[in-house]
Amino acid sequence: MRSASRMHRVVHSLLLVVLATALPACQRTLAPSPNLYTQSDVNPYANVIPEFQNNKVDVIYFTDRKPEPIDEAGRLKYGWKRSHSLAMGVTTVEFGRDVAWEDLVEASTSTKRKVSLPIKVRDTTELFRLLASPYTYKRENGVIIDDPDEIAQDEQIAREIQEYIGRQLEKTDRKDVYVFVHGFNNSFEYSAGVIAEIWHFLGREGVPIVYSWPAGAGGGLLRGYSRDRESGEFTVYHLKQFAKILEGSPGLEHVHVIAHSRGTDVLTEAVRELAIENRAAGKPVNRERFATLILAAADLDLDVTTQRVTAEKVPLLPDRTVLYISNDDKALGVSGWLSQSSARIGNIRWDDLDDRGKERIRVAGDQYEILDARVDSGFLGHSYFYGHPAVLSDMILLLRDRKVPGAENGRPMRRKNPFMWQIENEYPFGRIEADGTVIDASPREDDFVEEVAEE
Repeated sequence: MRSASRMHRVVHSLLLVVLATALPACQRTLAPSPNLYTQSDVNPYANVIPEFQNNKVDVIYFTDRKPEPIDEAGRLKYGWKRSHSLAMGVTTVEFGRDVAWEDLVEASTSTKRKVSLPIKVRDTTELFRLLASPYTYKRENGVIIDDPDEIAQDEQIAREIQEYIGRQLEKTDRKDVYVFVHGFNNSFEYSAGVIAEIWHFLGREGVPIVYSWPAGAGGGLLRGYSRDRESGEFTVYHLKQFAKILEGSPGLEHVHVIAHSRGTDVLTEAVRELAIENRAAGKPVNRERFATLILAAADLDLDVTTQRVTAEKVPLLPDRTVLYISNDDKALGVSGWLSQSSARIGNIRWDDLDDRGKERIRVAGDQYEILDARVDSGFLGHSYFYGHPAVLSDMILLLRDRKVPGAENGRPMRRKNPFMWQIENEYPFGRIEADGTVIDASPREDDFVEEVAEE
């Protein structure tokens, strides 16, 4: 009976995902304003420099998507096909049409908006392109090496990219970059829009960057998912190229990376290989300036991740690794069913962790967080990490303010068990009664004891 019920839920979820991927892309609008702003007097836009006081966001992009033919309007677009060379450029994301800065600020700090804020990519300009990979091989004195002329050419292009990023960092007091790596079936435009939204709600400080790999092949759920999965494997080399270039940018202090869905597999594989390179070169495991790694709704098999990612000390490369999980994520439920996975990282449960796994998390301490988003997560429940006001609020406290969990630290989420924290709809302020009374959302010892007992 229980097995039949589970199968019914899986089939229902599968139909929802098929429907979602078959429908044409709808016009997206700016994500709901974070609770952090709508339920307080905090104004994150008080110190935005004049250049950024508008309804546009210039996002730096890196991509190995193949450019499509220039359209009749002369616009550059990137599709789902693969390119063997990594390109870098700037794409402009617009929130609404001709929206005044004051109106955008009001809408970004309110639950009800007076203006419409559809998201649109207006202009995309490619600035640099590295040589195609792999390099040409040469044999010198019986040893096979990469062509030194090609390496020198790429190194020169890399320096020019670094100088460009350095000039963008000079514009802001916060010398941080925020990188987004998207998931399955996402377009170039969608991925650029997400990081533009996140950067906007962070207060328009630092530099927003999207790494957009060749996803979105179409062909239905099964064929499209398989194609995107292999494109994720294809892009790993280029993602490592990007990471090494970014690290050398002048003035850079911190790198924060947000990966979503299948993008978590792409990212962790690249970071895994960088960790192996570090150890082979006799360097420390951690990567300099790598501050935060966020894995949101991670489409990763628990066993595979433990064997390939955790065993290579990947969670120790950044200062902090953060998992946002949700048991209401229907897309991950379908992914687990397709792959016959016993557990996906993005909806991991207490019982999925063995004693050794729990011990590793305990030893990592504040360097490792698992955050259970118990929020109303919408149709498929897969984009809550930036689309829900509570979870987006937590990302701001994490990335902008560098706070660790706990009411005493300024992130008042509840303890779920010794290794997980819980975010609820009203976070970070708690439930608000009809008379305006705020019920404290901070963790209470009796809640903690009760939930651990239940587990």
